[in-house]
Amino acid sequence: VLSVGEAVAVCRDCGAVHHQGCWVPERGCTAYECTASRASNERLEQVSIRVSADDLRAVTPLPAPVQPKGGVDALKPRWNRASLWAIAIAILGAPLFGLITGAIAMLVACIALVTHRPNQRGVVLAAFAMALGLADIDGWAVGLSYYMGGPSNQTSFAEMAIDDESLNSLPSHIARAMRANVMINSNMGIGRMGIGSGVVLRVVDGLSYIVTNRHVIDGAYTSGTTTAPADLSGMARLTVGSITAVQAPASVVWVAPDGIDLALISARLPTGVVDEAHWNADEDVVVGDPVFAIGNPHGLGWTHTSGSISQVRRQTRGGVSYRILQTSAAINSGNSGGGLYDASGRLVGINTMTAEKRFAEGLGFSIAYEALIELAPEEIGLPKVLQCEGDPPERYQLEYRINSLRSVAGELKPAATHTVEIVLPRNYPRTPPMCRMLTPVFHPNIAPHAICVGDHWSPGEPLQSIVMRIGELLAYQSYNVKSPLNGEAARWVAENEDKLPLDSVSLLPEEHDTDSAHEVTNSQPPSAPAAVETSTEPAKNLTACPSCHKRFRINANWI
Repeated sequence: VLSVGEAVAVCRDCGAVHHQGCWVPERGCTAYECTASRASNERLEQVSIRVSADDLRAVTPLPAPVQPKGGVDALKPRWNRASLWAIAIAILGAPLFGLITGAIAMLVACIALVTHRPNQRGVVLAAFAMALGLADIDGWAVGLSYYMGGPSNQTSFAEMAIDDESLNSLPSHIARAMRANVMINSNMGIGRMGIGSGVVLRVVDGLSYIVTNRHVIDGAYTSGTTTAPADLSGMARLTVGSITAVQAPASVVWVAPDGIDLALISARLPTGVVDEAHWNADEDVVVGDPVFAIGNPHGLGWTHTSGSISQVRRQTRGGVSYRILQTSAAINSGNSGGGLYDASGRLVGINTMTAEKRFAEGLGFSIAYEALIELAPEEIGLPKVLQCEGDPPERYQLEYRINSLRSVAGELKPAATHTVEIVLPRNYPRTPPMCRMLTPVFHPNIAPHAICVGDHWSPGEPLQSIVMRIGELLAYQSYNVKSPLNGEAARWVAENEDKLPLDSVSLLPEEHDTDSAHEVTNSQPPSAPAAVETSTEPAKNLTACPSCHKRFRINANWI
């Protein structure tokens, strides 16, 4: 603060006003602008440098400037190589498999951005590569879903149930095939569900035996599979459904050897909800024969499609060679394991696979039913040769699996397994064979010591005819109550004829060709069994003797 009459000093450089008492001790202006300038001047005045001639001689000159490698262009910013790789991979992802190449392009672009240096170019390129890689992934995902996805309509197949009226007017052979078809639901683990078809072959004591494809019930099955699993019960949890909407759990009882795509399952379905399929072991189909398929394509149960035999082919798995029927009948996913039938409704094949629909139509393939007969005669109910003696054989023990009756302590009980002995006398076929039951059976024409297979014997009658006739007796499809061997059984039949037959399996063709069935003539040597043929070649209905391991033809002609 200045007072009136107080002595002051004014700086001529900056114009600042100071007390005289401040100006004198500081020897001038103390303002910031003047202080910095005066200090600099004082330093210049105080510091002096002297360079002598000796100093100049001792100085080492600086080296000449070095020209950078590449010239001036080397000083320009360079491209980030990772960004170049990223854009190249992203571009290639468009024509190649973009789901993978797109992801790789995005990864390389991220590396380019992380390792980018200030003097490098490529930030924008790396960002564009990342966006292009994402577009590759999205584009390929949408394209694959469209190309491999299901039908474009939004109607659920589950909403389309069978119209019951359509089942009332079916021809008998189609109606039977429909009732023999079942829908198989397989639960093979978390998220692994499947739907297939099956054909009921036999119903024994309320237990239905069903043939299907192995790949329907085995999630581990592939075209390269050659062995069966050690534990059949662990293959899948199975449920079968009939055309009447009755469902029951099922279990696996047999799989074909050498990885052949056939299997048998069993399920306890209520009586009357399914029918056994008709089949004929000796019937052969040829190219051009009309056929129809029954199955559950895409879950649309009990669908009928028709076509013809396009060609008969052969496939070999392991040591087994079997026929494949190529058909023009429509076969789709869900038909696997279903039946292929001839025009009369006889089962001729098991539908197994079809060509990719995007590339071909009318290419379906079925395993010929004879393969199942060769591989599993016991499981489907064909008579099994337990024992034979002689060369040629003259004594046979056969096992039948047919629903019949047995008297136990005066009470009738169902019986499904029976053992029969057939002995060919020395002067056979002039003298009829001697037949007797080794397991008891309740029947008007069967006694413990004999089986009455007919009142008259013809030397030209083949042995397989006797085998079939015994089966018909056991099933109560044939009986004579006028001259019985068991009077009590004859009376029971008279009172319960409406309950017969006990087993509906057909042991003879519907149109039996007598001439072809009786090929044996009186000129045949007596020692040679008329209907049991020794063969070294595979046959459709051969079975092996457990003693000598020879193969014999038991031509049961089951339908």
